[in-house]
Amino acid sequence: MADYEVTALARGLKILTYLQEHGTQRLTDVALGVGLPSATAFRLLATLVDLGYVTRDDRSYRLANALPYQPLQERLDWATVPPAKDLARTWGVNAYIGILRGSAVVITQVVLAAATPEEYEKIGGRTPINASALGKAIVAWLPASQQQAVMAALPAAQPHAHTLTGEALATNLAMIHQKGFALDDEESERGLRCLAVPIRHQGRVVAALGVAGATATLPRHQLRTLACALQTCSQTIAAGL
Repeated sequence: MADYEVTALARGLKILTYLQEHGTQRLTDVALGVGLPSATAFRLLATLVDLGYVTRDDRSYRLANALPYQPLQERLDWATVPPAKDLARTWGVNAYIGILRGSAVVITQVVLAAATPEEYEKIGGRTPINASALGKAIVAWLPASQQQAVMAALPAAQPHAHTLTGEALATNLAMIHQKGFALDDEESERGLRCLAVPIRHQGRVVAALGVAGATATLPRHQLRTLACALQTCSQTIAAGL
């Protein structure tokens, strides 16, 4: 039964992600888009409608206008900027806020240490959680069933040769949970190092705070000190939510 429940959750997350990316869709389009039989897609959509995540108009479905996370997201957007600015200026690195959507992390805030406005283009960008320190910093603290569902929903094709999957990813997430921070050490891009920690609200992880920079800017011997600074900044953000 547990395996079935995880599979159903993973399929539900795929449907939410599909509707987020494609807008209002008919049942047949959703079923085809996520690769499910129409009967299965219908049952999952009916459940999502009952839970308030999806609305149905005639024979079409779309994401609800007011999902449960939206009020918190607005507070998060405001609360993150001042502490993240202080962090970015102190360390001379760009800071980022990411939230979980399906099996991807979406960047919602970019705080620059220097005048590099092209970095703002990353806002709204989606990256599979296993190819992002931000994503892993969120998923490492999810309950086991949710963590498995997110992993099950990851795309089959991985973006990088060193991207972790399966048992290797599960082991890595356990290590992140133990250490308290996630590290991307040139896994997603050569010469780039990323560090991230979770942001908690009322006992659950709602987002991640991370920094990224060249390996020379983020040397290995400073990573633990920077991780502590990230954790302090995360706590400041959480206090403002």
